[in-house]
Amino acid sequence: MWSGRLFDNYWTDPCVNPCDTSSLRASLPALVSETQFQEILTRSKSPEGKQALMQTTQEALDKGAFGLPYMVVSKTNESGVSSEIVIFGSDRFDHLGWFLEQDCSSQPVVSKL
Repeated sequence: MWSGRLFDNYWTDPCVNPCDTSSLRASLPALVSETQFQEILTRSKSPEGKQALMQTTQEALDKGAFGLPYMVVSKTNESGVSSEIVIFGSDRFDHLGWFLEQDCSSQPVVSKL
């Protein structure tokens, strides 16, 4: 599964350097085509892409983000009631699985402590 490979590449040694496009591309082969990857790179360097990054970063800070990985995950139940959980740390995927009512036991638990 591509998400497992991406997880491994980002949170285990040696980690992918997202600023190195060839290293980043090598970690995403099943996720996006070469054309899509180049489009993403182009958009990321555009004024709109930079503005979106600044806005998203501010939203994360407003929610209390203080490090990575920091995920704000929301869901809506069958009754239309929304709820949200904040997950910090690569060793918290079991919390994410509980919240989403999914089995995340196949994800490795990698604690940085």
